[in-house]
Amino acid sequence: MQQKNLVIQKLLRGQAQISELRRRTIIGLEHENAELKAMLRAHEAQLIQLSRRIDVSESIS
Repeated sequence: MQQKNLVIQKLLRGQAQISELRRRTIIGLEHENAELKAMLRAHEAQLIQLSRRIDVSESIS
């Protein structure tokens, strides 16, 4: 019975460690996703500026 309890305790600790790892992974991925979205918005803004410059230069020509 004591050995069974030890096994159960180890399994519960393992499950807790897995849950914590999942939580940290999700937090990390959410942070990375936010950074990538910010980079995408910055690139989109640059594309809009370049597109406007092209339109202006074409209208001058």
